[in-house]
Amino acid sequence: TSNSEKQEIYIKALENGDYENKEIIVKKGIPVRVHFTADPGAGCGRQLVIYGTNVNLISQNGEEKIAEFIPQKEGRFEFSCGM
Repeated sequence: TSNSEKQEIYIKALENGDYENKEIIVKKGIPVRVHFTADPGAGCGRQLVIYGTNVNLISQNGEEKIAEFIPQKEGRFEFSCGM
């Protein structure tokens, strides 16, 4: 699979406990690369869990963490902090 066939998603956890991108929309069957960062003061938001996938990332000091998954279904994927 070439990079052109990957879906690049960027999610950032903010200090106020919210996310810069509240919704991600992806196409079924095409690999998704998740780029996750968190503001240093994001609290529990430093951990990102995307339900229905194997994505579970922790950004300690604002560094970017990357994970990949292949969506097996169409529709919405919910995500939240580790809590």
